[in-house]
Amino acid sequence: SASSSYTFTLNANRNLVANFTTSGTSALVFGIDVSACQQKAINWSQVKQSSVTDGGQSYSLTFAYIRASKGTADVNDCQFKDPSFTSWAQSATSAGITVGAYHVAAVINPAGGTFSADAEADYFVSVAGNYIKAGNLRPALDLEDQSCGNPRSIGYTALSAWVDEWMKEVHRLTQVW
Repeated sequence: SASSSYTFTLNANRNLVANFTTSGTSALVFGIDVSACQQKAINWSQVKQSSVTDGGQSYSLTFAYIRASKGTADVNDCQFKDPSFTSWAQSATSAGITVGAYHVAAVINPAGGTFSADAEADYFVSVAGNYIKAGNLRPALDLEDQSCGNPRSIGYTALSAWVDEWMKEVHRLTQVW
């Protein structure tokens, strides 16, 4: 019987590399992650024609993770919809690039405690729900040290529980893991 698995790593050029193994044969796929705070304009047809060299081999860019949202509370700029998400997701899809949406977590509430993982998941799905389905990449959560406070400050056990709750809520709303 056939088997398959995958792993994600960053190569030396800081490109996200997905390594798929199916029945003992390995193939690398490469993609990019983008957000309006880093890129102002993207020519998705040009991205589709681009390649990355790894280990002496050239690989096409086949997927893009696009930031959809951040946080959920309108406190200290800890909530926003990425203004380019919808147009970039549509354009990337039209160019033949597989799209995935990601959410930047705002775990720490500046007023004390943490923001609700469920509320953040609900907000993310309200922004990116059309791109959280079969044929797209799985939804992703981005945890950053300086994203409305340092999420590690609550400890790894509490942070793991927060992330787990976020994932469960996204799944409940979309039926996608």
